[in-house]
Formats: sequence, C-alpha cells, structure tokens
Amino acid sequence: VGQKKINACLWGPRNETIISADDGGFLRVWDVEMGKEIVRVEAHKKAIQDAQFSKDHTMLITASADQSSKVLWRNFRI
Repeated sequence: VGQKKINACLWGPRNETIISADDGGFLRVWDVEMGKEIVRVEAHKKAIQDAQFSKDHTMLITASADQSSKVLWRNFRI
C-alpha cells in the first residue's frame, strides 16, 4: 500500500515525535530521532483534513472528509 498525501503534521508533546494525518484516514506517529513510524491508527474512513492538540497536549482532535471529528489520545503521552 502506497503512502497517502499528508494533510496535517504536528509536533508531539515533548518534541520527540511527529504526528501526521493523511488522505487515507490514518494518524501516524513518527519517532524523530529514528525517523521511523512507531504507531499507526486508522482514525477515519476518509481523509483527515486537520488535526490539532489541546493547549495542554493531553488530547488530539481530528476533522475528516467523512463529516466527523474525533477526540483521540486522551492523556496523550507519545
């Protein structure tokens, strides 16, 4: 399966990871130092158009082309 277009990219809470959101509906967590994917979550059935952290970085919310939004990773610590 090929890579999908990335629509949003965020630094993780401790700047050790990057979170990407793509056209396939996946959120991926990347280890900055290793340059490798460490977590993959199918969050939506259609493209994730945006993703944002709460101010305290404990929650991540997504907005999708499937007309839904989801709050993920309560107490996010990746």
